[in-house]
Amino acid sequence: MEPDFLPPLIRALEAVPAAGIACPLVLGDGVDAVQSLGGVASLWTGRCTRRFFGRPIEDLSKARWAEADFPIGACMLVKRALLEEVGPLNEAYFLYYEDVELGFRARHEAWLVLAIAQSRVRHRDTTNERCGDPLVSFYGTRNQAWVIAEYGRF
Repeated sequence: MEPDFLPPLIRALEAVPAAGIACPLVLGDGVDAVQSLGGVASLWTGRCTRRFFGRPIEDLSKARWAEADFPIGACMLVKRALLEEVGPLNEAYFLYYEDVELGFRARHEAWLVLAIAQSRVRHRDTTNERCGDPLVSFYGTRNQAWVIAEYGRF
């Protein structure tokens, strides 16, 4: 974690009463490429993407905060009141999309998910290393289908 990553998340949750989750800017381990600043989802396609993935950090020099569809599971700060209302991460997901599902549950109950660029953490991303792994394929596909089935209403 970067020094002083926590205060911007706390300030954001205190400043916006409807916000229940704040997530930081996630950078690669040892590099300044962006892994995410929150996530965006399309329930039409089921595609969930990490905002600004792979972009240089300089592209976010003027970014402050934004609303996101879901937090990134690598790091998030969650209000207790949100957890009391919508519950914790769904253990049935086990691996992948549990953060997406929590974000949709929160938004369904009118909570906001904020992505805070002033808060920074680093994360070792193994997505490319594990792309052929049957475990990743199974849980990624199954859990994506679960999210669409649960929240993809017209």
